[in-house]
Amino acid sequence: MLTLLTPLIFIALGQMIVLLSAGIDLSVGPVAGLTAVVCSFFLVEPVGAGDIVSGVGLALLASLAVGILNWCLIRKTLVTPVIATLVTFMCIRGSSLWLRSIPGGLTDGRVCDWLAARVGPVPIGFIVAALAALALEVLLRRTRWGLCLRAVGSSEINARKAGVSIELTYLGAYSSCALLSFAGGLMLMAQIGIGDPGAGVNYTLTSITAVVLGGASLFGGRGSFIGAFMGAMLIQQVMNVTTFIRLNSAWQFWLIGILIIAAALLYSGLRAGRRQGTVA
Repeated sequence: MLTLLTPLIFIALGQMIVLLSAGIDLSVGPVAGLTAVVCSFFLVEPVGAGDIVSGVGLALLASLAVGILNWCLIRKTLVTPVIATLVTFMCIRGSSLWLRSIPGGLTDGRVCDWLAARVGPVPIGFIVAALAALALEVLLRRTRWGLCLRAVGSSEINARKAGVSIELTYLGAYSSCALLSFAGGLMLMAQIGIGDPGAGVNYTLTSITAVVLGGASLFGGRGSFIGAFMGAMLIQQVMNVTTFIRLNSAWQFWLIGILIIAAALLYSGLRAGRRQGTVA
């Protein structure tokens, strides 16, 4: 379960950064899939150190380019985040299909074993993802970066008046999201072991679901990386439980939908209670 959970955690953390800035990134799933596809041309048996550096480095640059492209579309052409990242979603899906029309490029088993290494029963990748969530939470609450990110997400006008570098904050948010999606793609590659152009697409919606369940606001300015981490764990638990008790796979989607509605109602009730308390 922890192995399957790790890619979703990385991608959900990236999605959280963007949501805190009052944006959204629909391209996170295809970026993870593109990472696996690009690496599948280099990390095949017998793999050498140069192949690893070339494959991982090229996938990293491609992911970073997507993040910068998202920023350019949103901030320079004034296209809404949903439309802009939907465009990159389609472009990346097309690029993956162009590179691999069918799944191919079997990843060297040694690379998969290294990425799936464990400390006792716990995958190292999961430990890294958990530490990343903790580090990002500390940065969000205790550093200027976190303050600027929340300020931009709460009110761009007020943040600008306070001297926040708006464009730099957005660029950092979308670039960081792409890099965390790249990390999720590496962990996904270790699981599937092949360059599959359709891999990773489902992570777009599940990453948004994870951060919503974790208490993030789709309007920006409020959220928690620990909450996103816990939301991702809850989603994986639901998927595992439905399989374990032999429910139809449709229950995975129904139960997650019920959880989203319950979370939305809970947070709405809490906000209403706070407003009433403030007025009183």
